[in-house]
Amino acid sequence: MAALDLKELDTLRTIPDLTSYQKEVRDRMIELDHEKDGVPFNDVEREEFSKLKAADGEISKRVLELEARKKIVTELSERSNATEREDDELYRTPEARGSVKERDIYDLSTIRADLSNPGRAREQLHDRARRSIEVSSFPLTEDRKDARTYGFTTDQARGHVEGLLQRDNDTGDFARYLLATGDPAYRRAWTKAMNAAQRGVTFVGFTAEEQRALERAMAAERALSLGSTGIPIPYQLDPTVIPTSNSVVNPWRALCRTEQIVVNEWRGVTSGAVTAQYRAEGTETTDNTPTMAQPVVAAVRADAFIPFSIESGQDWSQLQTEMARLIADGKDDLESNKFFSGGGTNEPFGLNSMSAGTDVAATGAGAFVIADLYKLEEAVAPRFRPRSAIVGNRFVFNKARQFDTAGGSGVWFRNTGLQQGLTPQSPGPGNTGAELIGYPAYESSQMLAVLTTGSRILLMGDFRYYLIVDRVGMSIELIPHLFGAANRYPTGQRGLFAMWRNGGKPLSEAAFKFLKT
Repeated sequence: MAALDLKELDTLRTIPDLTSYQKEVRDRMIELDHEKDGVPFNDVEREEFSKLKAADGEISKRVLELEARKKIVTELSERSNATEREDDELYRTPEARGSVKERDIYDLSTIRADLSNPGRAREQLHDRARRSIEVSSFPLTEDRKDARTYGFTTDQARGHVEGLLQRDNDTGDFARYLLATGDPAYRRAWTKAMNAAQRGVTFVGFTAEEQRALERAMAAERALSLGSTGIPIPYQLDPTVIPTSNSVVNPWRALCRTEQIVVNEWRGVTSGAVTAQYRAEGTETTDNTPTMAQPVVAAVRADAFIPFSIESGQDWSQLQTEMARLIADGKDDLESNKFFSGGGTNEPFGLNSMSAGTDVAATGAGAFVIADLYKLEEAVAPRFRPRSAIVGNRFVFNKARQFDTAGGSGVWFRNTGLQQGLTPQSPGPGNTGAELIGYPAYESSQMLAVLTTGSRILLMGDFRYYLIVDRVGMSIELIPHLFGAANRYPTGQRGLFAMWRNGGKPLSEAAFKFLKT
């Protein structure tokens, strides 16, 4: 790279122009140092490095001054606006009252607390978060024809994130997290950090704007009490914010109730049925209070470690989308297993953890006959039956399909309504597109594919009574070098450690029945 032609700084009239040029200056300084690694500069190089250093310092001073001036002017403008007549404020449109220039959506320094109206700052954060959602792209949605399809459209992603905003806390911490991790400056910083991890570079050339965005994102993550020292993933790529599922055959998120939370655990209330009755005129009623319960679903830690060789890292393009895809796949594999078989200790309470009271004995030992399907259906309580589905391994479903040798019993048939949206490029999350004895049939890779005695081979029930809780927020730790087990020497690999939190638990065992051989 040739010597950098130094610009006249007075021609750079905006902070983005200054910070962009400062990056060029710093990149040239780093390049000069690398070229003469361990060797003194000659006179020409020493003079160039000195001028670059002086330019870098002057740019930093100008950026600080411009930012301070902008802050003062903004405060003066807000004070001026506060003197407007109240009736004028009432007749202004909501868009005009809360308008923020597109480039200022992510500038949180202009949001001011109002002691007379504590909710004002939260409203401003939410208005800006909605604007961010409107203008953001979501790389893992099915609208990207050049990327793997995840069965989630951009409109669905936007609607989903807006729904999460409605459950934000009183201080707007989730909205602040969205703005901090959705800021284009932060996405640039995140990409630089990931690329630096691939190359094993310890110095990352963040611009001043990117450094501030990085600090805001990590502060927003701490406000959500995520307990991480890593770098949060931009929310447009975060599978804890934008749910994706397509790796193993995992039906649980498609079937079960899911809730995203910004606290450490979900607390609810469940109750049994209320018994009503007819009575004679003038007779005393009775107490029909149902039995109440307060289930708690804790969000427990899950993580994924992604090692890769230095060589592959050097050739790895499209980092953001590829990284998010790998993490989403690993997350989906884990959930497919634990939402069914998890034991509840430092992991979700899986569906298979339900008591023996949910079992229905099959007719024969180590056998499966057509009568067992109807025994399973009849064992499900009538109040849960209308919204029930049946889940099993493909092996068991194929056994059931062979019951109907004449093609007339209706044990298994295709349902055009269930098949909507199913294509070879976009498989459903366990949706077979068929019905088994009139109930939607979903495939699970985790359920047993054997008919040995004591095997739970089919699960039927109303899956709204199994709750999956996602604690919003995922972060990544960068590990520049991995070491071997024998001598603790470097292996020529790097690693990325991703961490998130979620949980699951049956809210009512009465809603489910297993067919057990």
